[in-house]
Amino acid sequence: MTKTPDAGSTGGAGKSRRFSLAWKVGLVVVLLGAALLFFRGGGDATTSGTTFAVRKGKLPITVLEGGSVEALESQVIKSQVHGQTKILSIVDEGYRVTKKDVENGLVLVTLDSSDIKEKLTQAEITFQNSAAMFTDAREQYEIQVKQNESDIKAAELDVKFARMDFEKYLGAGIASKIMKKLDLDKVEARIKAEAPKATASVEALQPPAAKVSPKKTEQPHEAKSLTPEMLDKIAGALSSKGAKISGDKLRQMAPKNDDGQPILTPRMRDRLKKMGVDLDTIVQSSPAEGAPVQSDMPALDNSPGDLPVTASAVDGAQGDGIDKVDFSKYADADLLEDGSAKQSLRQYTDDKMLAEEDLSMSKNQLDGTKKLAARDFVTHTELETDQMKVTRAQISLESANTALELFVKYEFPKQCEQLLSNYEEALRKLERVQKQAVSKLAQAAAKYKSEEAQYSLNKQRRDDLQEQIDNCVIRAERPGLVVYGGSERRRWSSNDQIEEGATVRERQEIITIPDMTQMGVNVSIHESAIKKIKLGQVCQIRVDAYPNKVLTGKVVKVDVLPDSQNRWLNPDLKVYTTRISIDGVYDWLKPGMSAQVEIMVNELDNVLMVPLQAVMQTHGEQVCYVSTSDGPERRPVKTGEFNNDFIEIKSGLKEGEKVYLRRPKEFQYEDDNASPDESDSGIPQEEIKAPATKSKST
Repeated sequence: MTKTPDAGSTGGAGKSRRFSLAWKVGLVVVLLGAALLFFRGGGDATTSGTTFAVRKGKLPITVLEGGSVEALESQVIKSQVHGQTKILSIVDEGYRVTKKDVENGLVLVTLDSSDIKEKLTQAEITFQNSAAMFTDAREQYEIQVKQNESDIKAAELDVKFARMDFEKYLGAGIASKIMKKLDLDKVEARIKAEAPKATASVEALQPPAAKVSPKKTEQPHEAKSLTPEMLDKIAGALSSKGAKISGDKLRQMAPKNDDGQPILTPRMRDRLKKMGVDLDTIVQSSPAEGAPVQSDMPALDNSPGDLPVTASAVDGAQGDGIDKVDFSKYADADLLEDGSAKQSLRQYTDDKMLAEEDLSMSKNQLDGTKKLAARDFVTHTELETDQMKVTRAQISLESANTALELFVKYEFPKQCEQLLSNYEEALRKLERVQKQAVSKLAQAAAKYKSEEAQYSLNKQRRDDLQEQIDNCVIRAERPGLVVYGGSERRRWSSNDQIEEGATVRERQEIITIPDMTQMGVNVSIHESAIKKIKLGQVCQIRVDAYPNKVLTGKVVKVDVLPDSQNRWLNPDLKVYTTRISIDGVYDWLKPGMSAQVEIMVNELDNVLMVPLQAVMQTHGEQVCYVSTSDGPERRPVKTGEFNNDFIEIKSGLKEGEKVYLRRPKEFQYEDDNASPDESDSGIPQEEIKAPATKSKST
């Protein structure tokens, strides 16, 4: 019979094998742990805690922040329609616009234009009416210019013919002498000089407002025109005071107005008054006192600034009016020149001479007949006939004398005054016609300008409405990815949500088409680290959607002021928006993606460094706890730059020394003595408050 093995012995062998396997596994774990501790910093596990060997090397200083991917340049499409309107259709968000879409004029957004079209119809009707009225006003203005030319020409001919009639009657020499004496030549020249104003263009008729100043009543201390008579009187008054000066010299020295006429300024008045000249008497005794300066625009009434139209007014200013002109003294054939008056005077004189000769002959014949009748050589009838001839001759002579006397006393001066009056009236008519022409032309010009302004306004309104209708259809202008406007605000409110049927206001952002060839990342840098950020600093970028792809870039913009949007959420947090450009073009990179940006702000070479947690704060002093043969030693240190993992040690430690990563138990009491504002970390408190960043170490 065969003996089988004992079950208990078999179980003991199994347990022995299982124990051996567990021991081997434990040994491997211990070895791996020791190796891990060794390779992670040369530290050793003691009863006092984990240590780290101080080492020397490169210490990169970086700032790590999160942000979102955005295009550096984007085309922002906003509503250009006045007021509010609705979106009738809009391209899907995320649609990629191609170059072919741009060439074909792809419609991105269609806005409601029904109300604008109704307004455009009314505006078009108003515009056409204003265009017709503007054309009519322009033609009426041209017609008025031509009518003024005709009226003025006719009035000038009346003046010319009236002058010719006066010269024809008295003779050119005498007529010119009388008209010159009455200053009618100057009046005619002045009136004709104003004729171009009645046929001027709109621009010439309406000079700048600075030149058009209404006439006003002259005040006592304003500038007054000085006539030659006033200048002579002032010169005489100065001569009586011992100042030897003539009127001509004073005329040269006196201030002049725009027309070159001497004027009496307030300063000149004061100086003359101090010299004892009674200006009030001189000015009041002068008929031309207070004549205002002539305006650049034609006068529309018989104001004192105009030259007098009537000869009597002109002559009256000289002390010899037309009513005092003795025309009878010119009723002499030897004084009169060849003219109708001389011809009439000769006719009357000749008639008188013929009547006298006829009377003399009749008397001689009657005397002979009487002698013959006394001798009875003629009949009584013949005697009576000769007596009748004498009587007729006497009557004819008396009639001729009377006619000559009437002509010289009444008809001649009457005809002279009548012809001169006709000439004066022709001058008045010419001036009236010119002023009426200026007035009518001004009215026509005002209407022309008004209709032109109304036409321009209506045209602008019509064009603006047409532009509004064109703005209701928004087409693609550049390739890119379609992003709805206000996407970042839709998380908080749906009022500005872009969709079909939504109402948009003027200048509201509808679509943004970013330039996918120039992408970047916007990050917010805490105020404690912003001083380290400079333009051009190199960056490494990791997009959350593609964590294994490392992109490069650089800082291209740093805001001067902190972000104002964040202050409403956290007023104590001050961050500065910083823009990072991304090198290269990537099809998978899209706006809105989350990314981490590591900005290389500095790199320290060959410096001592320890982990951040190795530097602690005790009684306001930065210290490290060094592992020595005698146990832990508290040692003050001086720190420098740091990143999220390591900090530079400028003094207090040596390379290879081991520092504790936690406060040893022997120094735990120092926690109780620490200030409430202090912590275990030796990093300044303002740095601790900054957002957590991550950096590399060698």
